[in-house]
Amino acid sequence: MEPEELIESLTPDNRTKVGIKMSGGTDSSLAAYLLAKKFSRDSKKRQIIPIIITEPKAPFQLQFASQVIAFIESQFAFRFQTPETFLLQQEDKIDFMRTIENQLFTNDTVDLVISAVTHEPKDPTFDYKHGPDDDRTQENQKNLWDDRILTPFINIDKKEIADYYVKNDLIESLFNLTRSCVSTTKDFSFHCGKCWWCKERLWAFGRL
Repeated sequence: MEPEELIESLTPDNRTKVGIKMSGGTDSSLAAYLLAKKFSRDSKKRQIIPIIITEPKAPFQLQFASQVIAFIESQFAFRFQTPETFLLQQEDKIDFMRTIENQLFTNDTVDLVISAVTHEPKDPTFDYKHGPDDDRTQENQKNLWDDRILTPFINIDKKEIADYYVKNDLIESLFNLTRSCVSTTKDFSFHCGKCWWCKERLWAFGRL
């Protein structure tokens, strides 16, 4: 299925407060774009609450997610809620995310969370095994809130995400507002081209 079809089919109509993890990267930005597009057509009052976790070693997430949100709001008759922002406070990012999700559900801030995690590169020539430590599988994304966590892109890889950007003329707009690189620069004005995330982005999009 196309990313748009996945978002359409996997967003329950009875959930009105939808949290979405946003990093400022290509995957979560596309998910936020498609979700806002869907909700802008919805007669039901629905909210999107961005969930942004900033990493001290690469603190670009809030900056890039904010400009992505501004772009999306310029495209659709829809406004995001004030983001829930957090500073990563431990080495295990996945465990920290689980803690944040549980907090947001317990406080009734959200009743659904969308994570735009994608499948590992399906191309056998791409050395994905030397990439991130997190296990990008459906099973690893589950926790005690199974029915409230959606991972619509879990079975498609970043090249399939890139195809959607190209088909829908989002390369010169949305794509250019995103960042995948985890290397620190003074103003985050360029991608290093050397980290694993840059290599995956270049493999998928053919450009940084």
